[in-house]
Amino acid sequence: MLNKFKAGLVFGCFLSLMHFIRVVVIAIMPTAMQNFLNRIFGLHFLQPIYVLTPATRGKGILLVLFTFIVGYLMGIVFAYLRNKFLGEKKIKIITTKPVVKAKIKKKR
Repeated sequence: MLNKFKAGLVFGCFLSLMHFIRVVVIAIMPTAMQNFLNRIFGLHFLQPIYVLTPATRGKGILLVLFTFIVGYLMGIVFAYLRNKFLGEKKIKIITTKPVVKAKIKKKR
């Protein structure tokens, strides 16, 4: 069974880390991020309509905190659904070669 609180922490930390990196990059080089955003819109055949605003410490902290909370809740929901539908089933890892333990010969 998956621990829902640990799953919540993993999801929350992952999402907040992604957004923390984004906030830092926008604070350091906003022009490069705007160009990146414009390029991503262009790849999706969309005209860029969003303009990045200057990064502030307060907005950055709120964004990271909010995404952690959302990720934490997503992790709890994921673990609940996984436990409900799969229960105690374990995921089998498929390997191409069987694992062989080495035998150590003892000297007499």
